[in-house]
Amino acid sequence: MITDSAKSLLDVVSHPESSEDSIQESTRKYLDEVGHSSLSEIADSMVILADGFRLNDPARAGHVGLVCGALIERGYDPERVVTPLIDYLRELLQKSTALSEACIAQFPKDVQEDVALDEVFAEIREQMAKEMPAETMAWKALEVMWKPGISLLSVSPESRKRAQDLSQWSSRIAEYHEGGHWLTLMLSVLDNEPLLVIEPATQMGIVCRMSGVTDNFQLNVLIMDAFPKRRFFSRRRVSSSAVSIARGEGPQQSSEILYGKWNLYSWRALATDNSLPNPDDPTSRTNWIWNEGIPSDIPVFDGFRVVLLGPLSYMRMWPSQRTFARLNARLTVDEVLAKEDVASWLQRMMEQKTHA
Repeated sequence: MITDSAKSLLDVVSHPESSEDSIQESTRKYLDEVGHSSLSEIADSMVILADGFRLNDPARAGHVGLVCGALIERGYDPERVVTPLIDYLRELLQKSTALSEACIAQFPKDVQEDVALDEVFAEIREQMAKEMPAETMAWKALEVMWKPGISLLSVSPESRKRAQDLSQWSSRIAEYHEGGHWLTLMLSVLDNEPLLVIEPATQMGIVCRMSGVTDNFQLNVLIMDAFPKRRFFSRRRVSSSAVSIARGEGPQQSSEILYGKWNLYSWRALATDNSLPNPDDPTSRTNWIWNEGIPSDIPVFDGFRVVLLGPLSYMRMWPSQRTFARLNARLTVDEVLAKEDVASWLQRMMEQKTHA
C-alpha cells in the first residue's frame, strides 16, 4: 500500500546514514504507488510524509516537502497537509526574520554605496550562525521549503487565505531570502477582488472580479481581452494563446511579444473634465499603474480597485508569460456599464478628489 511506502520513505529520509541513492529509490517506489492508489489513500500517505517537514536536516526535510509539492501540482487534494505545511512555514519565517533583523542590526554604518548589501548580509549571517543556530537552521530549511509552499498556495485559494499572516514575516526577509521574496509575492495575490475598469474617452467600462493575478503585466493582458470593443468586428487586442498563458491554462511562457493598448491610471489621475492627463506629461506618472506593479497596490475607490484606460505615452512591450506555473488567474466580467453609469462613477471620483 502507498501508506507503507510513505512510512518506508520517511524512515529512509529520517535515518542520518541513508545515502542519496537509497532516498531516491524509496521516493521512486512511493511515487510508483501513486498511480495504483485511491485518492483517500494518497491523502493518508501525504499526512504521513508531513511528519518529515520538521527533520533536523533541512535538505532531507525539504526533500519530503518537494515530494508533497509534486503531488499537489499533479492535482491531488492538499487539504490534509495544509495545516502542517503552513504552520511549519510560519515557524521558519519567524525564526528567519529574527536572524535577518539581527544581521541587519550588525550592518556597518559606513557601507559604501557601490557595495552589494546582499553580500554584506550573507557574510554577517555566516558569522551569526554560532550565536543563532536554530534561526540559521530555519533560514536554510526555508531555502527548500518555500517551494512546496508555493505549490500549495498556487493551487488553493483557501490556503492563500489561511496563510495571509505569513506575509508579515516573509516581507521582512524578502530582500535577502529568495523564499521570502516569492512567498510575499504569492501572498499578495487577490482572490475574488472587485475591479472597475473605465476608458473615460469612450465612456466605456466594466465591473468585474479578479482572482489569481500576480502582477500588472498579467492584469493588462486580461483587461485587453475582456474590455469591450467599440465595433463588433474589431480585431482582438491580444492573442488567444497569450490569454491562455495569462490565465494559467497554457504553457507558462511563449516566444510571443505582447504590445500594450493603453496607459493604465489610478482613479486619482482623473481631471475635472473627466479626462486623463496628457500621456507625454511626466508629472502624470505619479498616477500610472505600472505593469511592473501588483494588483494589490492599485488604489481602491468605493470598494473597487480602479483602472482607468488612457492613450499610450510610448509603446509598451513584454513577453507572454506568467510568474507562477500552477496559479490560475481569472478576470470575470459581472457587468458592462452603460454610458450613464460610467459618467456617474467618474463624477463620484471627481467629488471625492474635490473633498479630499
